[in-house]
Formats: sequence, structure tokens, C-alpha cells
Amino acid sequence: MKSYECKITINAPPAKVFTALTTAEGFRGWWTADCEVATKPGAQSTFRFGKTICVAQIRKMVR
Repeated sequence: MKSYECKITINAPPAKVFTALTTAEGFRGWWTADCEVATKPGAQSTFRFGKTICVAQIRKMVR
């Protein structure tokens, strides 16, 4: 699996950002409605954009 890391600054309360990046409901609100989001390190999340599928693995969650 290829690795990708990104650091950005988001002007929002930390709790809202955490929810947006760690729950299916959060991702559906800003990225794609067709997703399955894992909640534990080592698990994989799947994001679908029509015929394109993106699979991501959680390495570590920091709250």
C-alpha cells in the first residue's frame, strides 16, 4: 500500500475536525457519501467516487 501524509490547518473546533475525519457521517458531510469508515488502528476505510475506489488504512489515531 502506498503511503501519503498531509498536514493542514483547519479553522474549526478540534472535536468537529476529529468527527469529520473519523466517522462515516463526518466523511459523508464533506468528501463522499459512498464510504465505509474504520474506527480502529490497522483497519481499512473504503471511499468510492463512482468507478474510483480509495482504500485507506488507519495507522494511529491521536485525539
